[in-house]
Amino acid sequence: EEWKVGLLEILNQDALYFDDAALQAVNAAEGSSLTHKQAVENFAGKYLNYDQSYEFAKHFISDAQKQLMTQYAEELRQTFRERIYNNVWMSDASKQNAIEKLDAMKFNIGAPDEWFEEGLADLSQEQTTLDDVMALRRASISLKCKLVGMPNQKAAFHNVMIIGRPLTIVNSFYIGNYNAMFIYPAFMLAPTYSPEASDAHNYANMMAWGHEITHGFDTDGAKWNKIGDLQDIWATDADRQEFQKRSQQLIDYYSTFDVMPFETGLKNDGAFTVAENVADLGGFFLAYDSYMKHLKKQGFKGEQLRLQQQRFYEAYAYLWCGKWNVTQAKGRTIGDESKGISKDEHSLFRERVNGVVTNTDDWYDLFDVKPTDKLYLALEKRIRIW
Repeated sequence: EEWKVGLLEILNQDALYFDDAALQAVNAAEGSSLTHKQAVENFAGKYLNYDQSYEFAKHFISDAQKQLMTQYAEELRQTFRERIYNNVWMSDASKQNAIEKLDAMKFNIGAPDEWFEEGLADLSQEQTTLDDVMALRRASISLKCKLVGMPNQKAAFHNVMIIGRPLTIVNSFYIGNYNAMFIYPAFMLAPTYSPEASDAHNYANMMAWGHEITHGFDTDGAKWNKIGDLQDIWATDADRQEFQKRSQQLIDYYSTFDVMPFETGLKNDGAFTVAENVADLGGFFLAYDSYMKHLKKQGFKGEQLRLQQQRFYEAYAYLWCGKWNVTQAKGRTIGDESKGISKDEHSLFRERVNGVVTNTDDWYDLFDVKPTDKLYLALEKRIRIW
């Protein structure tokens, strides 16, 4: 009887796809007012992600693009290696753990190298919406069976798409239990990346890539080891405590920012946003150092080098151009469920710029920032983590 009840619930989920009368009956029973279009959109958001991602990648992401973007990502990886080697506060043993994790990190860029046919439903011969629903469900189950027992990192790209992150969204992210970062197509296409844009623009936008790599070593990511198990990378208590100390310094600094200058008393929540702030700072340095190496290979020096450095900082600021009204700024800072606004684990755009550049030494020389200027942070107070 329990199985019968459960199966009937599942079958009733499909009832709204039968015909107009069935949909009206479902609406009457549940007090809803779904149209057929809305019902299909709800279903598509759950079961069409893999097919949608495949079609999107086929039309917009080429092998040549993936190869070029992978080269850029590997530049950032090498830059991070160098920054870990040169880190002044970590023991050699912790450095080794960090480098091993970095080297093991999987870069999923643009689209999977291989698509699994089991997950791609052929809807060309289906006659009704219900036929589509059943075909997509069969494909979804077949794909999940295909992924069972597959090595974690090989299955990762496919898993994240079928659980609700299709390639069509504007996002990139890192997942600790895969030790993998994901760069989605929006970060490989104009206006984010463009072969017609300046190198300063393109490298500054790769801060987002460095941001995701750094997430593997932020206040949460550092808890996961190179194979994605919950075992932190610190070889000594002294390293762990120093990392916590520096993270707390970043918390305290970001907590000083006024979120809206005309809203007295509303401050950025440095503790809630700390992981993203660590990633922002690390991502900036990875992109900036990589760009500096690129400029030196191109032969830039003197005032021409200085000009290109300034352009990088300006491009980084343009990356976060945006407008906030007071309601949204407050909601994203402290949360306002009554208006459907969730508290954001990211700092707001202006703080994501100012909090980073003031912690970089070149900022002060490139833009002649003086101790009397608002965006001046004394040398001994500038925070370095990665």
